[in-house]
This record gives sequence, structure tokens and C-alpha cells, in this order.
Amino acid sequence: MAYFSEEFIRFFEELADNNERDWFLDNKKRYESHVKKPVEAFVAAMVGLVQEIDPAVNITPKEALFRINRDIRFSKDKRPYKTHVGAIISAAGRRNMQVPGLYLQLGVDGIMIAGGLYQPDKDNLYQVRKALAARGGELVTILADPAFREMFGELGGEKNKILPKEFKEAAAEMPLIAHKQFFVATPNYHPQLMIQENFPNFVMDHYRTLRPLNSFLKKAIGLGD
Repeated sequence: MAYFSEEFIRFFEELADNNERDWFLDNKKRYESHVKKPVEAFVAAMVGLVQEIDPAVNITPKEALFRINRDIRFSKDKRPYKTHVGAIISAAGRRNMQVPGLYLQLGVDGIMIAGGLYQPDKDNLYQVRKALAARGGELVTILADPAFREMFGELGGEKNKILPKEFKEAAAEMPLIAHKQFFVATPNYHPQLMIQENFPNFVMDHYRTLRPLNSFLKKAIGLGD
């Protein structure tokens, strides 16, 4: 079944041009009918599909979905709403971003599918670097897989120019140690894809391709597979 309609896309196109509280309140019924309810149903379905492969992923849509409201407290950009919906499907959902999972972003700019560790904390960064020093070839093989490269390209994120002494020698042999983020993301797919009946299967193809990266990172930080 198709979870989304043209109205989902149209809502975000119009929100992008009218990103203010009064417009949103005037169009809240549209948001509830064409965005919130469909995305909750879709995320529930995706959690079910992911759970067939990874039983530890047992969360509700509410635990996976991010709010549409932007945090503008410390931002110069005072637009109150995101022009997309985002969800992270993992054993912890959005309450713990240190658990590698499947990230989905659907909105005015299209569809993005991502995974890995976007912002590892200090301890997890250290553990991932230790794993890379010991068995980094595993991750190199994962990233070099043709199907993986076709979907996600190269490992994204920032790198450290200066590394702790204990990793400097290993980094000469394993440059991935210099990374301080370990995530991949697709280019933005056309939003029309999300209104197709096979969209859940399309996302699951990406999830299966992501699993080896997420598994490596979970093992590195002590979460098993």
C-alpha cells in the first residue's frame, strides 16, 4: 500500500514558502491528515519490517519520530518549522542517538536515507577508533562493497586534524581513524518515490545494505549486533 500522497508533498512545498506559526495553525488539519497520520503509519510499518531482521528494534512511531518544530533558541534562523519529517529506527529511537540505526528524512527536498553514528560521544568515538585500529579492514571492506557504494557513496562526516598520540601510528595505516563522525547518507531522492506502493521495500533495501556498517559500529561501542 501507499502511505503518502501528493498532499504530503504539497504541504511541505507550501510550508517552505509560509514558514510561520499562523500559517501552520491555519493548516493544522492538513498537517494532521496528510503528514502526521501517514508518517506514523509508515514508521510503524517500517519498525515491523526492521524488527523481522533485528528483534531488538521494538519502538513506537512516537519514539522514532522527531518533532516538526525547530529548536530556534540559539539559532539566527527563526523559522519555526522543519520542512521535512525525520525518524530514526533503532533499538533506542530518538531518545539515544548513540545507537546506530536507520534514519529517514522526508520532505520538500526529497527523501534521504542514512545510517551509522552521526555524533558519537567522546567514549564511543574512542571505542570506534580502538576497533578501527584493531580490525579496521572489516570496515574498509564494508565501505568498498559495490552495492554499498552505489547507494551511499563514501563515509561522511568531519575528521580530526590532530589525533590522540595512541592513534597516530595506527591512523597512518588506517586513515578512517581520523574520522570523528561515522555515517553515510543517500543523495536526496525525488519525493515522488514516497507515494509509490513499493516505497517500504525501497527503504528496506537500503536498511539491509546499511546493516554491516551499523553492526560494525554497534560491536565497537559494546552493543553487540
